[in-house]
Formats: sequence, C-alpha cells, structure tokens
Amino acid sequence: MTQALQAFRLLIDPRLPGARNMAVDEALLHCMAPGGAPVLRLYGFAPPCVSLGRFQASGDLGDDAMRVRDGVDLVRRPTGGRAVLHDDEVTYAIVLGRDHLQPFTKRAAYRASAALLVRLLNALGVRGAVQPGDTAASTASAADADPDCFRATGEYEITAGTRKLVGSAQITTRDAALQHGSIPLSTSYARISRYLRGAGADAGETAIPGATSVAAASGRPWSYDEALQELSEAARTDLGSEPSVLSDAEQSVARELEHARYTCPRWTRSR
Repeated sequence: MTQALQAFRLLIDPRLPGARNMAVDEALLHCMAPGGAPVLRLYGFAPPCVSLGRFQASGDLGDDAMRVRDGVDLVRRPTGGRAVLHDDEVTYAIVLGRDHLQPFTKRAAYRASAALLVRLLNALGVRGAVQPGDTAASTASAADADPDCFRATGEYEITAGTRKLVGSAQITTRDAALQHGSIPLSTSYARISRYLRGAGADAGETAIPGATSVAAASGRPWSYDEALQELSEAARTDLGSEPSVLSDAEQSVARELEHARYTCPRWTRSR
C-alpha cells in the first residue's frame, strides 16, 4: 500500500435520491485517473431507498405497493451484494486507483477500505473490528439464500463486538476500485423485511440478530448531521483529507449515468 492512500480527496454531500447517489459513485470510479487522489465520499439518502446488488434478482423484492406507500425509493447499485434499506445512516464511498494499492486486487481494496473505516468510526465512539476471511466465509455461507445484506457478514466487513455494523459492496475495473456501503445510525435498516419476499408487513425496526448500529455500539443516539460532521472532521484531521467537490467531468458523467441507467426501470429490473 502506497503513501498516496493517505491523501484523500473528501466529498461531503447532503442526503440525495438513490439514483443520484449511485450515479455519482460510479462517476467517481470511471473518472479516477492515474496520479489522481483517492476519494472518500460521505453522504445520505432522501427519500429512503432500497438498493439492490448489481447481480441480485429483482424477484427478491416483495410487493412494491407497500414500498411505494411508505415513500421508499428503489435503485440498483453498480456493485454486488444484497439488498439494503438506506434510511437513518451515513453512507460512504471509497475510490482507489491502481497506483494507490500494491497489489491492486479486490481483497487489497477491501482491506484498505476497512482499515480506513475502523479509524473513522472511532470518532463516533465505536471500536470496530475487521472480520477475517475464514470467519466471514462461514458466516456468509450460512445465509446465502437471504436477500438482506445485514443478515450475513462478508469478508473484511466491519463488526462491533460480534455483530455486523457496516454493510459494504465493491466493483473493480482495470484501473480503479469503488467500495461503498451503509453505516447505520439506528436499526431502521431492519425495516427492509417489509419489502423483501416472504417478509411480514408488520416488520418493525428490531435489530437483526447478528447486526447492530452506531447507536447501540456507541451507547448513544446520533443524528445524521451530527455523525456526518464527526466523520468528516475525523477524515480531515486523522487522514489528512482535503475537502473537494465534483469536477466538471465527474458531474457530466454522473448526469449521463443517472439519466441512462439509475432512473431507468430497465436497469433497475434487469435481473
């Protein structure tokens, strides 16, 4: 891992619709140029949004009528993994170029991103741990059929104690890697059971066995604005990150992706 990994470019966004958020994350991946700084983006979702993994079957969804009545949006991510309800959370995206990692592999990107997240979570009073590959594999295999991301712990994901805290997914190209995921502030993510096949309509916000939230792990509630401010400050002071905004090229690519892909029902229901 090279020293360049420490000089992050920091993007801090308000809560945005799911289609816009996915378009921006993918634009950052495609616009990562050789010699460019690695990127850390912190953001949220408004309205709440269910995201499907890129290769996840849309048949995992239940009756859409309930989701629409609840004012919950739907988007398909550019990354893999399973469904997540993005609501009361801070979402992160990390983009690393080939020259930021040695070797440049999916696992190297997961390890680098996990190490960064553990450092940031300290700002919220959370002592996170990175799950090793052998433990993660046995945990994930036990729940392979479940469409809910938070019901299994993946390789190099973050736990607090023995419970999954951060749900992450990744896509890697020849030149760059995008990893993004959900840092739940409360157990609102558990409401996803209302929108998945075979789930009861009366499902509430009871914590999923094996999963937790920042509030539970830190022993205090956090608002979105509060958590975003603390994480952003930690990124600046602990990681030496430099506040930034999207370039003209990134804005252009994001607009194109949002229109052509992430607001398109054909993409969302493609599997």
